[in-house]
Amino acid sequence: TDECVTRRIAEALPNLLNGYPKAHIPKLDPLTITSLSVDTGNKQVGLSLKLKDCLIYGTKTAVLYKVHHDFENKHYDLYYRNPRLEVLGDYNMDGKILLLPIHGKGPGNITLTDVLGLMKFNYELVPKKDLHYARIINSTMTFTVGRAYFEFKDLFNGDK
Repeated sequence: TDECVTRRIAEALPNLLNGYPKAHIPKLDPLTITSLSVDTGNKQVGLSLKLKDCLIYGTKTAVLYKVHHDFENKHYDLYYRNPRLEVLGDYNMDGKILLLPIHGKGPGNITLTDVLGLMKFNYELVPKKDLHYARIINSTMTFTVGRAYFEFKDLFNGDK
C-alpha cells in the first residue's frame, strides 16, 4: 500500500543522507548539482537565471509525508515538506524585472522557507544476479515556497 511504502522510504532516508556508494547514491546534504536553470517570462519582461556547481543545504530536514507508487507503470510520486533550503552556487543572470535590466554573474545564495514539493519519477527494473534493481529513467520536481530570499554578488556586473 502507499502508506507502507511511505513509511519504509521515510525510515530509509536518514540512512541515505551520507550517500550510498554501492547503489551510486551521492551524499544528499549538501546535495551537489552541476547546473540549475530558471527561465521565466519573455524577452521584454523576463529573467534567465543559471546556477552552476550548486550546493543545496537542508535536505536532511525534509519530511516525506506521502508516497504514491504505481507498480504497473513503474512510477513514483513523493510529497515532501521542508522548513528551509539554501542553494549556493555561481550564477549568471540576464533579463528585465519591471523594465529594469538585470545582468550579472558571481556567487549567489537562494534561501527558501516553508517548501512544499512533489518529486515524480519513472524507473525501469534492471536484472542483476537473480535480483531486480530500479534505475530512474526520468524525474521532475515541482515545489512552492512560503518565502524566498536572494543574494547575488556582483549583480549589475558590479555597477552600483
